[in-house]
Amino acid sequence: MNCKVQLVTTTSSIEGWSIEKYFGIVTYQLVIGANIFRDVFSSFRDIFGGSARGYQKDLQNMEEIALDNLKKKAAQLGGNLILGLRLDFDEVSGGGKSMFMLSASGTTAFGKPIKGQTVEEKNELIPFDKLDFEIEREQLKEKVLSDSYSIENKEQIEDLLEFRIDALDKLILYIENYSSYYEEDKELIDEYFNNISKDSINNFLRSDLFLKINKETFKKFIDLLDTTDWFDYDVIFTLLKNDSPIANQRVLYLLEFENNYYSKDDISKLAHLIELIKNAYQKYPIIESSKGMLGKEKEKWECLNCGTKNPKESIVCSKFECQANVYGIPHNEINPDSINKTIEIKIKKIKQMLDVT
Repeated sequence: MNCKVQLVTTTSSIEGWSIEKYFGIVTYQLVIGANIFRDVFSSFRDIFGGSARGYQKDLQNMEEIALDNLKKKAAQLGGNLILGLRLDFDEVSGGGKSMFMLSASGTTAFGKPIKGQTVEEKNELIPFDKLDFEIEREQLKEKVLSDSYSIENKEQIEDLLEFRIDALDKLILYIENYSSYYEEDKELIDEYFNNISKDSINNFLRSDLFLKINKETFKKFIDLLDTTDWFDYDVIFTLLKNDSPIANQRVLYLLEFENNYYSKDDISKLAHLIELIKNAYQKYPIIESSKGMLGKEKEKWECLNCGTKNPKESIVCSKFECQANVYGIPHNEINPDSINKTIEIKIKKIKQMLDVT
């Protein structure tokens, strides 16, 4: 059940509201480079100057990103209120690098106003810097959404991150076309990837581009996706119904991701997932017949990972560097049968924990 979060408060209760159900704590963390804070502290002598105003805008943007994501998580749980909001800044370091993390947390609840319908009061005052920010954002967004726009350097990614513009398809093409810069820009790409919307990720997964990117770009995408809390039944269902062998291969990696929360509704969805997996992979390996030099017919299957032709009786690719299974997964790391067994165990355990017969 998805609701819209109506109120967010730092207090543990809201006057005039009756709390009917608590869903527990929701959290969100946003990590940024520490250099912004060094610059802030070195600029305290100019606290009324333009630079300080710019940093204030950056901090406000961070808080807005954290709150937006906190509201999304609360809504997914079925809450319309967030109580006891906390925003904390912490320093984290490792590998010789120093970062700052904004942590947002609160308790999700569902409540109803005691007297009549309460509507969240809107702020009718717009700060000048927020107005300027929104104008700049709209101008950049129009430019980014044009067909001619492409990402060619990390400064463009920084702009997309600052103005919170979803351009995942452009980012993926940058990773593919400028692969030599990936490790150098990875920290920034991770940060951007963790601040794009789930809808943007889903749209990319449904697009032709997802199936066209090369193997190395796909692996990098899966690594990036693993840093998020992504999971979506509908996207997985769509890819499993796709007749493309590439779609069938790549969705196996997506099936490794977990839903954040499970309810009674998930039981039927997981059962449907099992059936779709069975239907999608029963055709593999796809056997091709050809005649040899002496006219004898040979049956082989083509490896989805490297393209090697393998004898019908083989269950893994004969190429030593590959050794993929008949579904194109190297070293048999993932296969549909083991995934279905895991899902069956999951269904059984959900029924036990939720007392569903």
